[in-house]
Amino acid sequence: MLTFDKKLLPTVVTAIGPKGGISKTTTISNLAGLLADLGKKVLVIDTDKQQSLSRQFLDIANEPYLPDGTSSERTEAPGNTTGLGEILYRGGIVHKEDIRPSIRGGIDVIVSNIGDEHIHWLKERMDAFSMFIRIISSDLIVGHYDYVLIDTQGSVNVIGKNAGVASDVILSPLPPNQLDVGTFIADAPRIWDEIDRTCEMINRKPPRVCVVYSKANFRLVNDQVMRQVIEPFIQASPRMELLNTVIPPSTIYTQATAMRVPVHLVDGSTKTGSPYDVMHQLMFELFPDLQDQWTGEPVANGTGVGDAA
Repeated sequence: MLTFDKKLLPTVVTAIGPKGGISKTTTISNLAGLLADLGKKVLVIDTDKQQSLSRQFLDIANEPYLPDGTSSERTEAPGNTTGLGEILYRGGIVHKEDIRPSIRGGIDVIVSNIGDEHIHWLKERMDAFSMFIRIISSDLIVGHYDYVLIDTQGSVNVIGKNAGVASDVILSPLPPNQLDVGTFIADAPRIWDEIDRTCEMINRKPPRVCVVYSKANFRLVNDQVMRQVIEPFIQASPRMELLNTVIPPSTIYTQATAMRVPVHLVDGSTKTGSPYDVMHQLMFELFPDLQDQWTGEPVANGTGVGDAA
């Protein structure tokens, strides 16, 4: 059995939700940028066939697994260029060439190059639960990264669930609208239960399940109503923790994604509710050991931050 100094093990966070369009990729990419600007070493793992997280951090023009903007189809990789698909087929064994340096310092990437064939193959594997445990236990990761952040597909599949099993924290963004709240109530408890049962089977501590409001504007009546629906449901569950942070529906988050820049660098105003403030507060709740660690120095007029520390 592999044993590691717990001080060297990375903290693993997986973004999971019962449907797509809830800001999983946006939140994970912004967290990665924030942690890197604090001087932390971050590995992001993309498990989504849409490759949204991969595109945030890699040079698309020189990345054979990513579409070039003219096609949405995955392309085959030449030579020894590899990604998550090959790692899964090896049983979770990571090779050096699987890990790409990103366009942002401090962040490396395992690119998503999976297709339906990988998902079908994994469903037939008795050891499917162990794939991501092996990945994060790799000697190329342990001692080299402080955080591993995993993005999952819109609707949770076998890959997402097993990434959850390997995690310390599951982050589940939740927009307070009728469709997303209804789907969450119907499907989320089943997802957490499947992850928990697998953890129990292998004697592994189950992850924290943190729910964060995303795209939320509680000045709107509809959002207020949905809040009244979902909060008693979450509070009644011993497995879910509703975070205090609220990610607003600001266009600045969309703009930052399009620019491939962490949102705290696009709008560095330190006022309460600004992207800079929101992302730091989310980080503090997810990682209490980072409490009150702020990136950069606010500029005099409060409209940006200085060079990252």
